[in-house]
This record gives sequence, structure tokens and C-alpha cells, in this order.
Amino acid sequence: MLKTYLFENIEIEQANYMNIKRFIDARNKAEIHDSPDIRIKTSTAGMDSEVKF
Repeated sequence: MLKTYLFENIEIEQANYMNIKRFIDARNKAEIHDSPDIRIKTSTAGMDSEVKF
């Protein structure tokens, strides 16, 4: 996946690799990533009046 970043109001002196990398890292940490699929196992048998021992 290719991402494009837009940086506004940045001076040319700030546009070096280390500063840009720091800005991108900060944005990636703030981004909400996809969570893995969560599977909730539910019981197929509901409650009944029968008491099982």
C-alpha cells in the first residue's frame, strides 16, 4: 500500500529526511489501524428449566 502525505507550512530547512520521518511516524502513531477480526463465540443452547448434573 502506498501512502501520500501532505505537509503544509513547512520551511525548506525543515524538509530533511529525519524531520520528515519524525512527522510521518507521529502521524502513523495517531492513526487508528484496522483491528483483527474479533469472533465472539455464543452458546447455541439457551437457558432452560432442566437442571443437569
